[in-house]
Amino acid sequence: IENGIDHAAKRKRTKEKTEDRTKRPRTTTKEWTATPLNTADAKASKPQPSTVPTHITFGRFDFKTDDSVILESKKKKTKKFESKQKKLINTLKKVESEQNEIERLKEENPEEGKELLRAQKFKTALAKAKGEKVKDNVQLLRKSIKKQTQLRQRSAKKWKHNKSEEGKRQKEKQDKRNTNLQKRKDDKKAKIKKRLIKKGRMVNG
Repeated sequence: IENGIDHAAKRKRTKEKTEDRTKRPRTTTKEWTATPLNTADAKASKPQPSTVPTHITFGRFDFKTDDSVILESKKKKTKKFESKQKKLINTLKKVESEQNEIERLKEENPEEGKELLRAQKFKTALAKAKGEKVKDNVQLLRKSIKKQTQLRQRSAKKWKHNKSEEGKRQKEKQDKRNTNLQKRKDDKKAKIKKRLIKKGRMVNG
């Protein structure tokens, strides 16, 4: 013991503390990273889903050229004329067939012919009473068919004229484009020639 201090006891306590520190388990880097955060920190650190849409679907627009619109319109009109004309022709054939049958029966069997004519008139009157349009006049049917034929011919003539004019416009447009392309090429060659003459690599002439 020196100056009231027990050095032996002091060394013993220091040794025990050192041994205690060496025996204490150390926390590795992996253990620190594996340690879970508290609930608040976990929620704060968790990436929130983005509100920005990742996939946007745009509507599809069908842009048609003037040619395609004209052609489609022509097809619709032609189909309409053909359909109406075909119906008129079929109706005319049916009416003529019925009238011929009545005339035939009148000659072979007048009573039966009269009965058939009476039944046909009754059928026509009943249809008109229901508000249906009855087409049983041969002359009017032929007139309507002729009118439809004329309309179709005028439409075809007009379409042919429009097609011809469109062809001319397309040709003029193509010729103008070719002229502009050739002008660009000539201008480019002239610039190159001018540059070479300026540098003395080419003689003007």
